[in-house]
Amino acid sequence: MNVSGLKILIIDDSEDQYLMIRYYLSRTSHVFHLIDHAADYQTALQIIARREYDLYLVDYYLGHRDGLELIHEAVLQGCTAPMLLMTGASDSRIAISAIRGGAIDYLDKNELTPSVLDRAIRYATDRAEIINALRESEERYRDLFENSAELIQSVNETGRFEYVNRAWQAALGYSAEEVASLSLLDILHPSQHDHCLVLLHEILSGNAPRHIETIFVTRDGRELIVEGNITLKLTAGKAPATRGIFRDVTQRRQLEIAEREQRVLAEALRDTAAALNSTLDFNEILDRILTNVELVVPHESANIMLIETGVTRFARIRDYTDHRFEEAMMNLRFIVAETPSFRQVYETRQPLIIPDVKQYPDWVDAPESDWIGSYAAVPIQSANNVIGFLNLNSTAPNFFTPALVDRLLAFSNQIALAVENAHLYEQARELAATQERQRLARDLHDTINQTLFATSITAEALTRIGDDVPP
Repeated sequence: MNVSGLKILIIDDSEDQYLMIRYYLSRTSHVFHLIDHAADYQTALQIIARREYDLYLVDYYLGHRDGLELIHEAVLQGCTAPMLLMTGASDSRIAISAIRGGAIDYLDKNELTPSVLDRAIRYATDRAEIINALRESEERYRDLFENSAELIQSVNETGRFEYVNRAWQAALGYSAEEVASLSLLDILHPSQHDHCLVLLHEILSGNAPRHIETIFVTRDGRELIVEGNITLKLTAGKAPATRGIFRDVTQRRQLEIAEREQRVLAEALRDTAAALNSTLDFNEILDRILTNVELVVPHESANIMLIETGVTRFARIRDYTDHRFEEAMMNLRFIVAETPSFRQVYETRQPLIIPDVKQYPDWVDAPESDWIGSYAAVPIQSANNVIGFLNLNSTAPNFFTPALVDRLLAFSNQIALAVENAHLYEQARELAATQERQRLARDLHDTINQTLFATSITAEALTRIGDDVPP
């Protein structure tokens, strides 16, 4: 998208901040068609509703309301123009909430420059163009889907199918003969049983039509996320039944989830990178990494192990259970060569997933960890050497997947970088101490030499005086 010619609305309750941002915009490489200002929440919302601007720069603090609320309301109104949230508080939680709420990006005012603003606007407009194209494509696809590929079913008061169409049969994989012996519960995910039975009773009792999103299970066990409407079907001479018309939205939901997860991952990595650049406190960086890992990969406990002379030690543990895991494990040591799981990760340099630790013959049992159901480990590598492990535990068996564990690799790289930085910092301290000792030694050497020289001169002078004295 051509950035020049954009109409921009700056939403900020501070006149000074508005003027500063306007000045930054004037210093970019683009000439904007219009730059306007809205100074309060309600005015901004009314202007947004008119769809007159191409881009919105939204301040977080807007009196008694905030920019997150404004973006949320604007999205609900159907606003598709990109919105950038700006704040003077460097808070990763605000950034994550902004992205989740519909903001295209997050800007820290403390780091704002014309070039930063220029890049952010270019990214926002390009990103919005892609999203809008996808949205338009999805709408066209949805129209075609609703007209020709709906999953239509009719269920009677006993929960038996009176009718399903061919699209329904094709989607769920059942023949007409098999459908005759099915009930509603047979094709619903177990988590949906109670809710859908209540809904069936409400519709059959004459309540208003209902929009629903639920999960079907196909003949071969696949899950289909569907949405649609259920209405009451009345036929003369027959008992009441329901008619449901559904659309398969599995892919859309998966894409939404994937995009949301990708945004969270990117923000978490950016937050950790900021910590690496802002502090030399090794433990603080490791704590920040574990905090961000929690946002990206769910788990009950996580820890960072470092290897020293073939033996692991816990550098950091984060425990979210009531099993006192951190207290019990902190002082434990494991010999890598004698611990199968660690040895495998160390030798292969690849992540390890143990779906069910109770079924893993080489799992090291300990009373402190008998609550663990599944386990995942990722190697921490520096200079092509494995220097430690990033470990996650879950109470649920079969919880960790390759896709989840792949996200940990970026964090393991950041841990390796933190370790390298810590080593470099320690080496720098040692070098500085050595140089100071060498300087003191040189000073002492010079002092001693001067003293010896003065002593030798004095001795020589005394000798001459002695030679000049008559016998």
